[in-house]
Amino acid sequence: MNLLRIEGVNHAHCIGDTEDLATRRGGGLMLLNATDAVAQALQGVAEAVSTGASAGLFRITDSAGADDGTLERVRTTLAGEVFRNGTFVVSRAVGADFPRTEQQALNHGRWQQMQRLSFSTAGLKPTQAGACEVDRVRPVASWRMVGGEADTGVSLSVAERRSYGNQMKQRFYRRELEALPATDRPDGWDEALRYTHTFEQLSCGPRQPADSHLDGKMAVFYADGNSFGAKVAACTTPAALTAWESFLKKRRRRFLARLIERARGDSRWQNAGEIRLETPLWGGDEFMLIVPAWCGFELAQLFLDEVADLRYPETDRTDASRLTHACGLVFCSHKTPISHIAALAKRLAEQGKQDGKADDILNWLVLESLDHAGDSLAQYLKQRFPDRPDMTWKALALEASTLDTLRTTLPALKDELPRSAITRAARMLAAGSEIGHDLLKASYAQVSDAMKGTHADAWQKLWQALHPDRPTWSATPSPADLPAWLKLIETWDYVVEGGQA
Repeated sequence: MNLLRIEGVNHAHCIGDTEDLATRRGGGLMLLNATDAVAQALQGVAEAVSTGASAGLFRITDSAGADDGTLERVRTTLAGEVFRNGTFVVSRAVGADFPRTEQQALNHGRWQQMQRLSFSTAGLKPTQAGACEVDRVRPVASWRMVGGEADTGVSLSVAERRSYGNQMKQRFYRRELEALPATDRPDGWDEALRYTHTFEQLSCGPRQPADSHLDGKMAVFYADGNSFGAKVAACTTPAALTAWESFLKKRRRRFLARLIERARGDSRWQNAGEIRLETPLWGGDEFMLIVPAWCGFELAQLFLDEVADLRYPETDRTDASRLTHACGLVFCSHKTPISHIAALAKRLAEQGKQDGKADDILNWLVLESLDHAGDSLAQYLKQRFPDRPDMTWKALALEASTLDTLRTTLPALKDELPRSAITRAARMLAAGSEIGHDLLKASYAQVSDAMKGTHADAWQKLWQALHPDRPTWSATPSPADLPAWLKLIETWDYVVEGGQA
């Protein structure tokens, strides 16, 4: 067995080196499309086994000779325009055992990575023009329009990645939908659908007055499969690995198709006819999407519904076949540095993995203004709730059923629920106030009085979803109620009417 492996490495120098959206997008799409470009270059001499977000594995066909020139073909392709701005390792390994041979190819690639520069030297020439005004590191190579400002000095890497990101964004969605069977494609998929290019276009100017308080805010959603690596490790033949990847790609694309179909039919998801959607990461076990803040929970619900009973093999109904995801969702200003928010969304998902992998789970966080949660989620809770060491992310996490109840029930109760009383109750419980405090009891009484009569059943349903450990609503305060109140009051502005998952 003759395997060839490529991988884009050192992403910090081709994606994470700037906060400029178009440049980051171009870097991500460059890595994603590199495996397809290599596959085309190797037609006739190699077959694709696996093509993930930034890595590809190919099996050299038996007809290829020992000196078939495949490495040279690959390196020539990756040295071309755009791809030259990334750092790629290319390795080959030969053996009879597939897992061992694949591991050898991976090890060879890692060895190359350690021996080489961590960044591309393309375009690094002496200049008197100074440093690039976007990445602040590479020398200026040309002047372009960036962020509405003309004559911005940019490096070759930034110029090519920005151009590629702007050109390929529209093609990316069409290509993903085109890869689906015709029955899974959304209506109008082949029309000239357009997508917003900037965070400002994505998050500003809501179409509905009810969403106006969220103007300029966006939601960053990240999902990562739980123990998907074990599924890959269990693939002992090239055919098994190809089958697993084909399954995963199809399900990811089906979700994307459902999302685009939803956005295409709702003006809340659009700005001047362009769909408000950004995809910083796509492929493999994980992905990241960015939408307007008023669509954030709807996006999460769409995904959780799509993977509610995800299994592999699909016909296997045992517990071992169940596939689950850990998700992170951050609501923030569109001006917040995207590198910080992307990292935070990933940390929220990782927290979900630490708390358990048996079910799909969503950890979420609302950031006001340009706030950030720091580098430690555990420390964030300690600083925010110094008098409540029992507060955990697991207690604040949302399951699919909880999110569904929250989105379908809360909007109709907002006009009746005393928001100030709920806020006061949450603050007093967070501060460790005595349960018998008159003001705390009065806050509970206000909620209880407001939810009598026609609203009683809906309130009981909502409370049970928010507080499974104390599912029956009681006007008697309890310290254990704090997570339920926080889930209610902090999602209040982001659970909006009109969104139907």
